[in-house]
Amino acid sequence: MLSSFYHDGELVVAKNLLCQAADSVESPIKGWAKLVNSKGAPINHKGDSATKRDLDTDDIMSMLAVLEVNGVQLPTYVVVNMSRLPPR
Repeated sequence: MLSSFYHDGELVVAKNLLCQAADSVESPIKGWAKLVNSKGAPINHKGDSATKRDLDTDDIMSMLAVLEVNGVQLPTYVVVNMSRLPPR
């Protein structure tokens, strides 16, 4: 659902924001290393646009889960344009 609604760039921005949230914590986050590259940046997937969006969406969901379980303060997202909300 999310992968078909959001643009590639929007998904990349979300992954970067989650990495910033992870960087704000001084202690290691259990399970985070498998979600980022060796420099701590989000993994950049290759492939066609639909496949890349699916992989990025999966990454975001995993990143959110790992950060939440480890008690990391998640970024606050706000709606700037109500027409950019995915349908229910």
